[in-house]
Amino acid sequence: MFFVRLLTVNRETDDKLPLYSIELNRNNQNEFIVAGMDPYIRVFDRRYIDSHTTKPLKSFCPDLLVNSINKK
Repeated sequence: MFFVRLLTVNRETDDKLPLYSIELNRNNQNEFIVAGMDPYIRVFDRRYIDSHTTKPLKSFCPDLLVNSINKK
């Protein structure tokens, strides 16, 4: 099997985040969403991916989970 690392996503704490899902935006082929081992999904634009400084365009998390994360 051959693996290529296309993107490494870090949590806000700079820990690497295992990714489980990736999906392209059918209306805008430059945008894609990734989901990993935390409650957030992140939207990226492939035109702005840099090897070290890429931040998501947006991050989403259900309110119920955001509140439980903030209480910890």
